[in-house]
Amino acid sequence: VVRTAPGLPGSITGADLSRSGDRLILRTYGGVRVVARASDAPLTALLERSPGTRTCSSPTPPELQGEAIAFEENGQGFVSVSEAQRPVLRRYAAR
Repeated sequence: VVRTAPGLPGSITGADLSRSGDRLILRTYGGVRVVARASDAPLTALLERSPGTRTCSSPTPPELQGEAIAFEENGQGFVSVSEAQRPVLRRYAAR
């Protein structure tokens, strides 16, 4: 079990693997990181920050206890939601 991600503050609260398996998105209360791997790199490269991977980080979406994150089906963004009593599903487009 991976509990933290190098360079991201706090424990991992949510993660998702893209449909194609080439990108992993990780969320903590302090940030979001997308790790991409080359087609010839092993899947474990996404967790090891090994050669053949690229990373992209962004601030955490402004959610109280935001813990869930997932790629959109088309892979062109992600969705996030908190543990609130009336949570709002938020969509973020890739740039």
